[in-house]
Amino acid sequence: MYDLNLSWGGDLSLAPNNDLALVSDDVLTQQRVLRRILTTAPDYFWEPSYGGGLGQVVGSPAQLGAIEARIQAQMALEASVAQSPPPTVSVVFDSPGTFAVSTSYFDSGTQLSSALTFMVAP
Repeated sequence: MYDLNLSWGGDLSLAPNNDLALVSDDVLTQQRVLRRILTTAPDYFWEPSYGGGLGQVVGSPAQLGAIEARIQAQMALEASVAQSPPPTVSVVFDSPGTFAVSTSYFDSGTQLSSALTFMVAP
């Protein structure tokens, strides 16, 4: 399956032929996981309950276990992430108000292992 290449916080990308760039498989799954984890409900107009709202914990005293549980719960809702074996999530505080997230999971379409690492900062 293909979708538009739209990274979180970015804009649509162009292909070498100046058409809109498409992504599939692992890149598409990573984009979906990031979008789901970082979107704050009810910000997604068409589905108000969509999103993990991870940005809401930036700058506040947060517990690592609660953040990891929030991410795992959102990944369980993403159809492109295989649930067996379950995804693993690790969160480490990097600096005041900033934390690093590392996830590993299997793509449900390709059945290949994948990793996604990103920073959440104010």
